[in-house]
Amino acid sequence: MGNKHIRGEVSVKMKDVTAFKTASQVIADEMQEKGTMSYERAAEILNMYENAFTVVKRHFPLAQCGTDILLKADLLLMEHGCTGDNTLYAQSICPDEINHESGDITELFSKHMGEVFHMGGLGGIPFTGKTGFAAFSHHVPDDGNLFILFAPHIGISDSGELGKYTRKGQNRDGTACGAACGALKFCEECKIEADNNLRMPGSPKTKSIKKPGEVYGDYQMEFITSQVNERLGDIISAPDEDSKQAALAYAMFEVAKEFMNRNIHFDATFAERGKPNLYLLGGIQINMPKPMPDFFMPLMFEERNANGTVTDLMESTFRSNKNQA
Repeated sequence: MGNKHIRGEVSVKMKDVTAFKTASQVIADEMQEKGTMSYERAAEILNMYENAFTVVKRHFPLAQCGTDILLKADLLLMEHGCTGDNTLYAQSICPDEINHESGDITELFSKHMGEVFHMGGLGGIPFTGKTGFAAFSHHVPDDGNLFILFAPHIGISDSGELGKYTRKGQNRDGTACGAACGALKFCEECKIEADNNLRMPGSPKTKSIKKPGEVYGDYQMEFITSQVNERLGDIISAPDEDSKQAALAYAMFEVAKEFMNRNIHFDATFAERGKPNLYLLGGIQINMPKPMPDFFMPLMFEERNANGTVTDLMESTFRSNKNQA
């Protein structure tokens, strides 16, 4: 790796074999591209992968890379007769650009299914609502099926911190999901004021949680803030900052799932279109430090039909022995 000697400060301690294999391939690719690599750079990559994989395994134990999720979900869908030709795909993912990069689960599913109907707003919540679902469901091919992927997201910085992300071209870490983290920060400040009968520095009046629609033009953020506030006790009771950020991501998933369930309705016209089945895959998208591909933590996978029957597909798709990565 060039002519540099190993220095005493270069230290690598790895326990995760998958992290080592993946990082080693990245090191090899970078060396081939640039022709050389310092020991410090190799150690940086190895440590970054080890830290990120450790955090993911601790807080999101079922998380897998997007390609593995696609392969397993597609195998199940094919067993049920779903293809890109007879199945209409929709996704409800936060519009943050880091969720829609090459190799992300959003791009993988969109390319595989052929086209995509977008339902998501901030935090991955399907803010297109019942009207959006109705429009999507009326576009389904005759005798075809519907498939929806929905997920909030959470970042991992280059240093391995949850709830943060090292964006290209910036010399500081930002929050991810920014909307969820911003809502949590605001709710915590409101709680401090309420608990201590104080006003935050610079605030002309006591902070308050707005009702969705109270401020024109910011309904989505108001809704997220109100929902985070309802779950604040569970979130902030986490033992450390990473655990708190993970709890926030899981809470956002519950918000998105509840919103999605309220949107879904099968009207009378479904019978005219062959009563299509709906496949619903929900989870948490994990924005990994680059150049790592993003991960996805599946939390629900269901088949629903117009008769009201719901079949749980999680076990057979993501937990059975035949589908282990």
